[in-house]
Amino acid sequence: PYMRARQALMVALGASKDFEGAIAEGESMLDLCPQDHLSVRDYLAGYYLAANKPEDALELMDERYGADDGPVFQYGRMMAHHSLGHSDKASEALEAALDSNPFVFPILLGVLNAEEISEEGSPGSPGQALCVIGILYDAMLRHESAMEWAASQWVGRMRAHQQEEDE
Repeated sequence: PYMRARQALMVALGASKDFEGAIAEGESMLDLCPQDHLSVRDYLAGYYLAANKPEDALELMDERYGADDGPVFQYGRMMAHHSLGHSDKASEALEAALDSNPFVFPILLGVLNAEEISEEGSPGSPGQALCVIGILYDAMLRHESAMEWAASQWVGRMRAHQQEEDE
């Protein structure tokens, strides 16, 4: 109950755009419980990115929790690398993100109607994509150019796939 209450505080701080407060709370929680059974690291990556701290986000995602290849980290890595001008790493991260959950951009671009998606969040599902968007929403707004670039890459990928089917 204690850690869940602290997680609720961290999320409330983030929702009120107090990203520094959310970061401090999240880091304190990871100090207490580095195994992170509550996925605090996912929110923390989003808060680092929303606070325009891509280096700190990458340190969390790649050094401290490098084995985590979930979609929040993959989309987060893409935004961080794009923000830092690491185009090759941003492209690699985008490919990994699309492999981990291909539904994020169809939802963001209105190809899939979010209101019609089940909230069931199994890996790779549209429901999981809604969770990814919810966790990274402020980061996505902060890193608009990364999201525009990634969306254009996704559209290009879909056009190429359609051309292959048409042939």
